[in-house]
Amino acid sequence: MSLILTPEPHERRRGGRTLLDRVVALVPIEVVSTYAAIAAAAPSARQLWIAVVVGVAATVATLSAYGRHVRRRAGPAQHVVRTLAFVAWTFVLSNPLAPAAPVARWLPGLAVVLIPLVGAFMFPPASPIEPIRRD
Repeated sequence: MSLILTPEPHERRRGGRTLLDRVVALVPIEVVSTYAAIAAAAPSARQLWIAVVVGVAATVATLSAYGRHVRRRAGPAQHVVRTLAFVAWTFVLSNPLAPAAPVARWLPGLAVVLIPLVGAFMFPPASPIEPIRRD
């Protein structure tokens, strides 16, 4: 499960999160790997679209569930970045718009690199997650 957590001050001195750690954390690998298995077995475009919709919902749900587990909340921007990363991976693995709207292979390939990279710069190590306040 990937969630960008703010390191404690003593963790930063011992080698907190690097840029690569933050980039990898923004790729919803648990959902992407499930989608890859479904896309390999899905015989129709309709089933692929159902898998994309379920994958988007699962991306949001897994981040929310993990945030509740560690008692920290991911902001809406992190949900958007992870969801866009998932959608980019769907186009790399199997274009859900094909054959109606072909997409150049380089475009989603570039997106799977750039979306998490830009997201990692959006969420510096000290600010991406707010603690959940329990009143």
